[in-house]
Amino acid sequence: PHPYACFSTYKSILWLELMVMGVE
Repeated sequence: PHPYACFSTYKSILWLELMVMGVE
């Protein structure tokens, strides 16, 4: 597994959480 892919997933999850918080 590439560390970049792991970071990308973590970043996208963080972004999704940010969007959810913004909607709420």
